[in-house]
Formats: sequence, C-alpha cells, structure tokens
Amino acid sequence: LTPNDPLYSQQWGLSGTYGIRANTAWDNGYQGQGKIIAVVDTGITDHPDLLANRTSPLGYDFI
Repeated sequence: LTPNDPLYSQQWGLSGTYGIRANTAWDNGYQGQGKIIAVVDTGITDHPDLLANRTSPLGYDFI
C-alpha cells in the first residue's frame, strides 16, 4: 500500500519510532477492509474526507 496523503511523512504516529508502524502491516498485506480501527467519540466536523468512513450513530459517548 502506498499512502497518497501529501502529509503522510508528517504523521509520525503511523510509522515513527513511537508510532503504530502501520507501514509494516501494509507491507504484510493488511489494509483494514472490514475492520474498525478507531472510534472518534468526541464529535466530528463534517468534512468530505470523513463521510465515507463514518459509522455514527452506531456508538456511545464515553467521555
């Protein structure tokens, strides 16, 4: 998988020393289809980039 985000290199949480090393998972063929990998439970701003991946109102507010 090759990320197409122009700011990918700045997202240290995905691949840095202290990140989740997502690139290692991608290199091994894991792409996340059918998996929920994060839940935003503090509310979201409507943005076109988020619409396709939004699952609300399927959760609860735990804050």
